[in-house]
Amino acid sequence: MKTSTLISSVLLFYIAEAQLTGDSSRPKKPTNVSQTEYETRMEEYQRITKGTPQEREFQPGIEPSESYPKPDGVSLKFRSPNFEKAEGILFKALISRARYVKVYQTMESGEEVEVKSMDIKSYPLWIDAFLERTTVINVRISCGSGCEIQYPKTNVQYATLRPPRNSEPADKKKRICTPTQDAADPCCFTPYRAKFEDLAKAGMDPIVAPPYIDASFCGNYFCWEHPSNAYTTIKNHVLHNPGDPPQSDCAPTVYAPLQVVKVDPNNPDKLLVMNWKTAIAKECGCI
Repeated sequence: MKTSTLISSVLLFYIAEAQLTGDSSRPKKPTNVSQTEYETRMEEYQRITKGTPQEREFQPGIEPSESYPKPDGVSLKFRSPNFEKAEGILFKALISRARYVKVYQTMESGEEVEVKSMDIKSYPLWIDAFLERTTVINVRISCGSGCEIQYPKTNVQYATLRPPRNSEPADKKKRICTPTQDAADPCCFTPYRAKFEDLAKAGMDPIVAPPYIDASFCGNYFCWEHPSNAYTTIKNHVLHNPGDPPQSDCAPTVYAPLQVVKVDPNNPDKLLVMNWKTAIAKECGCI
């Protein structure tokens, strides 16, 4: 049993390709996607996914309702009725005259958590930060004395209320794995959702949509006690063994496509809307 059976091997290869595509001879530039480019590609993504299980509502460009200057930056408050049902919240701002930037979010508990930290070699630079779901979004940007923060906005993706037209029938039967599944038991299917932002936190290029991915897999090799192991396995496999296909007797037999919005590997100012045709494992069988 290999730990790489955690997730669909095809999905791993798509993620690997997303990391390795581009001109590797050139120094990698930081992502610098403007709010306008982001909204344009998200509108394209919405058109393509309309009527599919990936369909989501999108509220872009939410401006701060309150702003409080700080010696090294600013504190901002954002309000939206969609924050409470959000699946993904992305903060964006244009930073100038700074050599570093840190973004902090205040959680419902009152704890302030660092959600973004990076050095800035050249500016102006558009920065992104994935935020946690809270009733009101409170962020603090620290970028040093004299830095300039422009166009701060939050963007929300959230589930539609109506069921997608192409969703799987509720009565479709699958052999679902259980936590007590034995390696000798019949081939089974383990439903699992992962957050693409967790892959970004693991050092991979960000995939900005969808916020969640159906990372269901075959077999019963998920570490139920330590969910973070899933992301460690994905990261290690993609970064160190992208050409080594996972081996398993129980493997996906039916796949579904996945539309993603990701940074163009040849132009960090642009986003691409891509179709990963066989990324999602839907059914399992013995091979």
